[in-house]
Amino acid sequence: MNLVNKKNTIFILLVVLFYAFPSLYIVSASSQFPPQPEYIPAEISVVDSQNGTHSTIVTAPPYRVNWDLSVYGGLGNFRITGNFGDGGSFVWVNYPEGTYYPYHEYTGATGTYYQTWSQTNQGRTTYDYTQVTKQ
Repeated sequence: MNLVNKKNTIFILLVVLFYAFPSLYIVSASSQFPPQPEYIPAEISVVDSQNGTHSTIVTAPPYRVNWDLSVYGGLGNFRITGNFGDGGSFVWVNYPEGTYYPYHEYTGATGTYYQTWSQTNQGRTTYDYTQVTKQ
């Protein structure tokens, strides 16, 4: 092999190493757990206990609707709120994950009432919405 071919070969090897080196890295095991996420999403779901839907009709006194309210996910306890659309509402603080059974009696005029439900966990809030038609 002549001197020119040796120089070209060395040059080519150096170029290959130059471009390959940044892609090489060392993988090592750790004895510690990876960092945990700062936030785990939580959800709220509310349905009418009688028919399992977000919309219901009440036709006779006491115009009462029973709800299945579920909060799940997240970390720790929840702040749960409900607004019934007729001026009635509630706030529950420090409730654990689970299913709850609030109810409400609609005393106002006939018509449609819109409910807003929320859960707050880890500083974030999610919502669910329902409606009641009083006839």
